[in-house]
Amino acid sequence: MPPVFITLPVNEDGNVLPISSHDLGSIRGAAQNADDAVNVQMGNSSYRIRYLPRLDFFSVNPNTGFNPLHSAMEFITTLNNSTHLEEHLNQGRAFLSVLEAAQSLRPSRIATKIDSCSFSMERENLSLAAEYLTCPITLCVPERGVFARTSLQSDVCCLYDSTALKELVSRRLPHPISREAITGGHIIPKEQCHFDQEKGTFIHSASESR
Repeated sequence: MPPVFITLPVNEDGNVLPISSHDLGSIRGAAQNADDAVNVQMGNSSYRIRYLPRLDFFSVNPNTGFNPLHSAMEFITTLNNSTHLEEHLNQGRAFLSVLEAAQSLRPSRIATKIDSCSFSMERENLSLAAEYLTCPITLCVPERGVFARTSLQSDVCCLYDSTALKELVSRRLPHPISREAITGGHIIPKEQCHFDQEKGTFIHSASESR
């Protein structure tokens, strides 16, 4: 466990006193630069503060769970102090609201990547048999296609109808082949895909240079 970075004062009941902006700034900076987390002491309990860059959020958790040697009131005080510090570090934002906001943005980001990587099939004029150009979702050759890897661990790509793939993303449905959650990592620009005649499939070209 890392050493205690700072001790915040509490009142006689163990509740943390008002935290100065200087102390909040110091904790934020230390957590952002820590390899894992920093420890803060409040009363008899220490708390682990982690910075979650993807959410731009500071999480605060007690280092110990419920101790039967402590009273229920002490346990409640520990939880209240944790919540209080977390709210102040995040300027009033609660973890659930931040997580929900991030999850609501995720499908739109993937849809944006699908749009940026999609292309007109007529313009590309791919001279391949229909079986190689059939979308796994619609089972038809799309008018506007986009390449997606069959899984994040595979270099094999399939051609999808871009509208159908965006519909899966908007409804948070899994990848039709691997059953993984669809991410931006599945979507591949057409410039990074080529058809391998021997394998009879599209391959993520960038993978062959690794």
